[in-house]
Amino acid sequence: MSVEHYDYIICGGGLSGLSLAHRLTDESFADKRILVLDQSSKTTNDRTWSFWAHRSFDRYKNIYRKSWDRLAFYAPDTQVIAAADPYQYHTISGIDFYNHTLKAINTSGHVDFKVASVQDVVDQADQVSVHTDQAIYHADYVFDSIVKSFPEQEKLFVWQHFMGWEVKLTEGSWDDSTATFMDFRVDQGDDTRFVYILPFDKQTALIEATVFSKDLWTEEQYKEMLVDYMDRYVGHAYELMSTELGKIPMTTATFSKGSKRVIPIGTNNATVKPSSGYAFMRIQKECDILAERISQGKIARVTQKRRFIAYDKTLLNVLLTQKESAQRVFSLMFQRNSYGQNLKFLDEETSLWEEVKIFWTLPFWSFLRAFLSENVFSGTKSRTVSNS
Repeated sequence: MSVEHYDYIICGGGLSGLSLAHRLTDESFADKRILVLDQSSKTTNDRTWSFWAHRSFDRYKNIYRKSWDRLAFYAPDTQVIAAADPYQYHTISGIDFYNHTLKAINTSGHVDFKVASVQDVVDQADQVSVHTDQAIYHADYVFDSIVKSFPEQEKLFVWQHFMGWEVKLTEGSWDDSTATFMDFRVDQGDDTRFVYILPFDKQTALIEATVFSKDLWTEEQYKEMLVDYMDRYVGHAYELMSTELGKIPMTTATFSKGSKRVIPIGTNNATVKPSSGYAFMRIQKECDILAERISQGKIARVTQKRRFIAYDKTLLNVLLTQKESAQRVFSLMFQRNSYGQNLKFLDEETSLWEEVKIFWTLPFWSFLRAFLSENVFSGTKSRTVSNS
């Protein structure tokens, strides 16, 4: 049986796999053969990606479903509605992202997309063998986005899980100039729970029930939370148009060790922000770094900034040991700092002095105890080394 050889194979055509492939469609990589493998043809609208980005970021501006300049934060004793400057908040429908990236791939001339289920990836020292249910492929390097298992038994592991409803009001209207970033005015139980709302126009919005917990919920539990929220805070009759379900791992634990020629990317590389669950822009930055390394012939996995891993561990400890509630932590954060400052910090673009100023607005002793527990007295070190 003949075996096709590629310079690079990308395993998995999700956000990270297609983002990297899209980045490599650039003509500067035209002398390379690149293959993307995914078990799905990516023809269904199976998710929504929402994220903030600096106004200068325009890579996907043509497929934004909606963008917002203003954000709102609510808690029982807090209301903060303000501009997110210099950031904007965006949302992209999954099918629009798939169509956009696959069009670039299919017209590139040097990147192929094939539907196949990856069964095994073997680093053979001088090349990598990728076994699928259709064929075997060889490559000089593999970028692997497929998560084999989640480290759920880790102490600092929690699921961010959610159900989103796209609803159309049959009376009344949304303020579509403002996206609700977090609304904690819901029963917290023993978890972290909030709602966010993305109004696409005066009548239509995505309203999402979001939970941080070790255990996943049933659809009925999400439904109860959403119905109660709509009754209490929206108060208008509405029509349910579509539903989405999802889960995101929040942890600083290792997903894949990888190897010299097998490079983990995306969630498989723990690129999801452990303390917030946001991934879209972190993956874009990861892909930019990888593209630069590929062009230089110095391919290696992208690692996270060491001090921000320490911060993520600290917040996860605070929440999971119930030193403080997420409602109180985020309320103080948004009461005492601007959206721009907070989003810059969550983007890991702040200076050490800017970070100190933000920490000073949070419950000091709780965070100090958590920091010492996870980063000084834990007996373990961060799994990564800073790339900056």
